[in-house]
Amino acid sequence: MSATGDARTSEAARARAGDRLTGVIVTYKSSRTLGAALASAKRCWEAAAFHLVVVDNATPSSDPTREILARDATFAQVILGEANIGFGRGCNVGLAATTTEYVVFFNPDAQMEPEVVRTIIEFMDAHPKCAIAGPAIIHGEDDPAHQHVQAVGALATPADLMGDAMGLHRSMRKRQAVTLGGAPFRTEWVSGAMLVGRVSVLKQLGGFDPRFFLYWEETDLCRRVLDGGHEIWAIPGAVVRHIGGTSAAEEAKDTKDRFKGCIAKHFFESRHYYLAKHHGRLAAMMTDVVELVATPLVQGLRKVLGRAARPVWQRWGYPVGRMPREGNGH
Repeated sequence: MSATGDARTSEAARARAGDRLTGVIVTYKSSRTLGAALASAKRCWEAAAFHLVVVDNATPSSDPTREILARDATFAQVILGEANIGFGRGCNVGLAATTTEYVVFFNPDAQMEPEVVRTIIEFMDAHPKCAIAGPAIIHGEDDPAHQHVQAVGALATPADLMGDAMGLHRSMRKRQAVTLGGAPFRTEWVSGAMLVGRVSVLKQLGGFDPRFFLYWEETDLCRRVLDGGHEIWAIPGAVVRHIGGTSAAEEAKDTKDRFKGCIAKHFFESRHYYLAKHHGRLAAMMTDVVELVATPLVQGLRKVLGRAARPVWQRWGYPVGRMPREGNGH
């Protein structure tokens, strides 16, 4: 085939990719990282790798997120919300606007390139039972010394979380390492920082459960996908970058409501709801109580032994046995 013929074939392949995948970014006070995320999305759009939908959860005027969208997202469909409805509900707004075969949800502090899109589409085409796929996610800033690759793994159970609180690291032991460039493998959970879904399956399931305001929404979605007889895969050959936690940090920077890098209120309410939904209210309450009792004992012992430890009282001030309230905002 001639060079011209090769170029035409390549152009046709790119056009097909662009007609088959939609990127969805949900923003809220995302100005610190949004420019880089939009720049990477624009490279994908220019290569006809995907369409882009941006949903802004009513970022206040004190943060320039909407100014950045007006300036740098002219190639995208931008949906400006009137309230902060949370990450999962924002993703559902983007999913409703999606007409392609596949969708990729990614955080406003994540970046992907056109070749990653093509790798993922090729994989999902070859695995029709795959409803969710996760690329290899490199977390951290530009300094390699402060980067790590996001693990995937089994869905956490109440026993795992109680074991973690007692210092047994049960959920850690069930994680699956992702080796960059390695072979794809099946798993039970992939990170919502960059998650690819088969649109027909996600819409059939109703998208993300809207009661999760923040955290655990992708865990719940993965659980429902598996319960529906579908598959979840990790694709180490598709590599993306994610800084991590920037919108949450902006929301919580003026408070002390932080636990392991998360906004504690949303984290513990969402976790309790997830456990109650899939394991029952008793198991969910037992998890909270065991953690409340065990955490100070374990952390106090670690401190006595001269090991790294969090403050023994850190868990006490955060929600116990409480569900996220239903509604559009918070």
